Amino acid sequence: MYWQLHNHSSKGSIRDSISDVEAIAKRIKDLGQLGYALTDHGSTSALLTSYKICKKLGLKFIFGLEGYITSDIRIKERNDYRHICLWAKDLTGYRNLMKLATRSYREGFYYKPRIDWKMLREHKEGLIIGSACMGGLLGIQNEDGSWNEQEIWHEIDRCVNDFGNDFYVEIHTNQIPEQIALNKLLYEICSKQNVPCIATCDAHYINKEDAWVHRYWNGIDDNDEQGYYQTDDFYLHSEDEVRQALSYLPAEFVDECISNTQIIADRCNVEIPFGEDNFPYFPTPNGQLEYVKEICRQGWRDKIIGKVPKSEWQVYVDRLNEEFETLEKANYLNMMLIVWEYMCWGQKQGIRFGVGRGSVGGSLVAYLMDITKVDPIKHKLYFSRFCNLERVTTADMEQCPLRWKRR
Repeated sequence: MYWQLHNHSSKGSIRDSISDVEAIAKRIKDLGQLGYALTDHGSTSALLTSYKICKKLGLKFIFGLEGYITSDIRIKERNDYRHICLWAKDLTGYRNLMKLATRSYREGFYYKPRIDWKMLREHKEGLIIGSACMGGLLGIQNEDGSWNEQEIWHEIDRCVNDFGNDFYVEIHTNQIPEQIALNKLLYEICSKQNVPCIATCDAHYINKEDAWVHRYWNGIDDNDEQGYYQTDDFYLHSEDEVRQALSYLPAEFVDECISNTQIIADRCNVEIPFGEDNFPYFPTPNGQLEYVKEICRQGWRDKIIGKVPKSEWQVYVDRLNEEFETLEKANYLNMMLIVWEYMCWGQKQGIRFGVGRGSVGGSLVAYLMDITKVDPIKHKLYFSRFCNLERVTTADMEQCPLRWKRR
């Protein structure tokens, strides 16, 4: 069974794809294929939407990314990058995919959201690596435009050493003469080195007849990649079309390239647990409840002593004990510590926050932790609106920054 592993959507690869995410899934279904991967250029924005669509249609979805990799992100050269495909095997791989995508914008952006080899090695766990297109890892040419066999050998060796059996060489189906020449060379090299290959279509539109629309769309942006789409075969192929497109290669090799797409699909099993709270765990030296109590003791010294009459303290103590017990049973302490930590960080950065918003204003613990600025006892606010053991979903704790503090 053939699996489409290299595809682009108009939601993620907005510059050069015209494929609607829902249309991709429906076409895969029409082709009788069991699922597919999405590998947008430097973007993961369409992944969750596509995952949900596939769930509805009974398709398997593979989380992917076509990234831009350079030797060192500190080097600022406009075209100093190559394409690389990444597919997530599990939740660890999915998280690493998100980390790489985030870091490519935060740390590596220079005309393109770039990663480098050091970054990839740090986050390679749970990922499968693909060589991508002619602009990818193995698209190394001589000055005369021919393919540099020696350097391609070297790059394959490096990838195998770094990623082992998680590295696959892509054999693309387009009929560009340079691609055909590269495919023939990759067949020779990978056959000798026993490196697994996969057949990919690099689909930027749904059907063959959509090619002219894609050309017009791509012509809006006058970029160096314009000539790459000179043929009309960057669409979602059937398995028979893949075999026909690669008929100039040995049939046994093409069979293996198709079978390897199934192997990758079997290895990629990411299930996103929607509807569950997925807060990171907040570590504490002596338990979360004791840690919250310690923070509240400081809040008591700052907000109660000298500001609330001693005759009313017992009301506050009783309310605190009630809240501590309920918050612990409802598993709210972890969330409150996370919110407390990011508010502490924001205040250190000079960010000013409002008084608080929503039902969290009814929590005395939140007030003493300085998550809110409202005394719920004084203003007769109900804690049960924020947290009670019958509540199905976790409450929001919203804080809106007012403005940056002038320095």
